[in-house]
Amino acid sequence: MTVLKLDRDPDPEFDNEPDTGLGLIDCSRCGFRGRGISLCHCPTCHLTFTSITGFDDHRTGGHADDSRRCRTPEQIKERGYDTNDAGYWRRPMTGQLDHWKK
Repeated sequence: MTVLKLDRDPDPEFDNEPDTGLGLIDCSRCGFRGRGISLCHCPTCHLTFTSITGFDDHRTGGHADDSRRCRTPEQIKERGYDTNDAGYWRRPMTGQLDHWKK
């Protein structure tokens, strides 16, 4: 078991829990805390995505010319993404595949 030494008050929702392998995200810059096996939080713009694909897609520009940056929320929406009830960015499923709404 790994014990985290934090310079803030313990959060009973996350601290003192066994490591489940579901990846705790704890951003000290914006205060975001979340857990999920595919949850991705950007340390630059502090948006959170439900998949690695969405995270990668929100970045644009080149590495060679140092123009790499985050897309704006408006640009992310133009690419077909939206936020879920938790405020995480995700690409909505098509009507045919969205069996969760039944």
